[in-house]
Amino acid sequence: MTRNSTLNPDAHPTVLFALGQTRATLKHWGQSAQAFEACAAAETHRVQRARALGGAGMARFMLGEVEAAKRNLEAAVELRPDDVSTLISLAGALPCTPDPGSSSSIIPTPNTLNPETLNLNPKLRSLNR
Repeated sequence: MTRNSTLNPDAHPTVLFALGQTRATLKHWGQSAQAFEACAAAETHRVQRARALGGAGMARFMLGEVEAAKRNLEAAVELRPDDVSTLISLAGALPCTPDPGSSSSIIPTPNTLNPETLNLNPKLRSLNR
C-alpha cells in the first residue's frame, strides 16, 4: 500500500497544523515541514501563522535545511517578536548558518521585549537591570 503524501489544497489551516504536529511527532520532518508551510500559507490569523512558521522552521532544521529553517523562524519572529520559544529556536539555528554573528540583531535584549513579558518572569526582569 502506498501512502499519498500530497496535501489537499482545500484543507483547513487547523487540520494542516495538526498534521504538521503529528508528522513531527513521528519524526517525518519533510512531511511535517510541508504541512506547517501549507498551514502558514493558508492561515489568516497572525498568531497561528507564526506558530505554523515556527513548526516549519524546526522541521526544516531537523532536515538539515538550515537556511530554510532560518527563513521560517525569522518570519515567525517578525509576526510574534515576543514569542520566546521561537526566539530560542532561531538562536539555536543561527550558529549553523554562515554568519552566526547575525544573531545579535535578531535576538532581542530584555529592554526590547514587551513589558508584559518581563512581568511574567522574575528572571527576565532581573536581566533588564
